[in-house]
Amino acid sequence: MKIRMALSLALLLVTAIFTHVANAQEEEGVDCQHPRVVYLVEKTGATCQELLDLQAAGVGFGQIVKAAVVAEGLPAYEGDWRALLAAHQSGAGWGAIARAYGLAGGYAELGISGEELLALKDSGLGWGQISRAQALATAELGVSFEQAVEMMQSGLEWEEIRTQLGLPQGPPPWAGGNRKEDKEQQGPPPHAQGQGNDGGNAGDD
Repeated sequence: MKIRMALSLALLLVTAIFTHVANAQEEEGVDCQHPRVVYLVEKTGATCQELLDLQAAGVGFGQIVKAAVVAEGLPAYEGDWRALLAAHQSGAGWGAIARAYGLAGGYAELGISGEELLALKDSGLGWGQISRAQALATAELGVSFEQAVEMMQSGLEWEEIRTQLGLPQGPPPWAGGNRKEDKEQQGPPPHAQGQGNDGGNAGDD
């Protein structure tokens, strides 16, 4: 929750900085000495030519900065801003992108990409269901992520899943602190808060 709030505030600040000069950008002409280009080279690690090529293709500098801000705000994300920008260009909102790639990084052992999680969301699965499927698949219960997704799509509740798997009474794997890594760290997982909220699109365009 704190990460999402921080990202929302950062995106609002970035938008405010870039919006008031958007029209001037088109009239001035932009080259490698332009202050915003110099800033973006330092901020993103991109070359000047890459930035100019993106602008020529219709990608605004503000969108590039947003991608960089979201990437920086996801502690477990190991990719870069380019993948996030590509996802946004494909139609995903920034809130959904932050949620998908954050969940992908939080459960990196599954090898499921943020792009794949966005596709699952588009298929009708809620963010809460997706995070529960991830928790179930990493709980060492012999359930794959694909099987866990099918259980979520079927609307199975924990008691039904527990009975189906022949498990004893106990809390579901998605309850805070149940993952082995969480117990070792003596703290709740960063994705535990708000995982039941399937909205997940706060901050989308």
